[in-house]
Amino acid sequence: LTRAIEAGNIFFARRQFARAATAYQQAIDLRPNQPSSHHNLAAVFLATGDTRQARATFQQAAELGSQIAETYRALIWLAQKAGDGDGAQRAYRLAAQHLPTSAMTALSEYLKANP
Repeated sequence: LTRAIEAGNIFFARRQFARAATAYQQAIDLRPNQPSSHHNLAAVFLATGDTRQARATFQQAAELGSQIAETYRALIWLAQKAGDGDGAQRAYRLAAQHLPTSAMTALSEYLKANP
């Protein structure tokens, strides 16, 4: 799992998005309940402009209990961009369930500054 994620990170940094996606998908296949692999794959989709897949995959990461604040920030942003206020609220509630208080405070401040 770690090797697949590390490989994906290297490919992502090199902007080799197809290879990064393959590596992250391998990590998901090995451990489907690992939220960080879903988060990383969603970042690939976002980087390549596939906002529909990015949103669905960030949603999976959030539902699996992602501890990465950026999962929720991206998910909220994508929901808002799609005009889905209810989806943004659901993402915020998931963040409140899974993130520590300090991360929630930072997320709340970010959202206030970037409505």
